[in-house]
Amino acid sequence: MFCGSNKTKKKGKQLGRQRYLCLFCGKQFQNKIRKEKLSRVIWNKFVWHRQTISQLSKEYKRSPNWIREHLNRIRVKVRPVPPQEVVLILDATFFKRIFGVLVARAPHLKRNIYWKEIMGETISEYLQVRIAVEEMGFKIKAVVLDGRPGVRNLFLDVPVQMCHFH
Repeated sequence: MFCGSNKTKKKGKQLGRQRYLCLFCGKQFQNKIRKEKLSRVIWNKFVWHRQTISQLSKEYKRSPNWIREHLNRIRVKVRPVPPQEVVLILDATFFKRIFGVLVARAPHLKRNIYWKEIMGETISEYLQVRIAVEEMGFKIKAVVLDGRPGVRNLFLDVPVQMCHFH
């Protein structure tokens, strides 16, 4: 493989992965594609099947750090969204008491156009999101918010819909 030859044979396993021997140059190797494929499988389980790192580490019988290494190998491609008029859905989700994410979503684009890690859900955080979204070139047509007091006053110039779940 390293010398360009496709003459190989299996040469045992190392850490559960198949090893190969090049019959032309004698080089031993593992198939890198399998490692990349495994990283994609772990990523899909983590993102789409919502398995936690501890669940994945039990499933693969590996440490949480090993799982994190595979997750970090994946490069997420972020396609830019061209600036346009949008209806924004703004909401914050907290994972611990002092760690959350404030998201601005454009439902007709089916995309989050902006997100920010926050330590608390304050009016100034919402103001920063509005400024950032407008600096990106988006024109806000309307906003859907939860019942956070005072946030509605940031959007007096556009129609505001209060979320039906709050």
